[in-house]
Amino acid sequence: TDAGLKALAERLPPLEHLSLGVPNSSGVQDAGVKVLAAHLPCSLTCLSLDFSRCLVTSEGARRLAERLPAGLQELRLSFCNCYLDRLGAAALAEKFPQALRILNLNFCRCPVEDAGAASVARHLPSGLQQLRLNFKGSGLRSEAVVEVLARS
Repeated sequence: TDAGLKALAERLPPLEHLSLGVPNSSGVQDAGVKVLAAHLPCSLTCLSLDFSRCLVTSEGARRLAERLPAGLQELRLSFCNCYLDRLGAAALAEKFPQALRILNLNFCRCPVEDAGAASVARHLPSGLQQLRLNFKGSGLRSEAVVEVLARS
């Protein structure tokens, strides 16, 4: 639930690595993501969050994006079956830390469409060494994905 996520977030020590999987149907919504984001340690270099099948929208993604630590080198986010659209994908992409070396984004069955994928491609950090994207069932045309990634 959002309350459980809040209780955890408020007690986070100054970590370098944080990996959190939220069980589906846990009741986590944008409010919980907002609280977690507000308490992310600035010392993080590796962040892995799985919100698959939670009630997270583009607003939650935007709040998370606003608080991503500048020194983050590895980012793994899963929003599979969430309510995140092209605006949420764009909000995340626009705030990718330039220190990122590894990026793994799962937008499976989120309506991010071509515009969301294009935003991700436009904002990929120049020093990125590993990239994994999942847009299955996200309203992308296959030729658009190839075009977008070819330009990145």
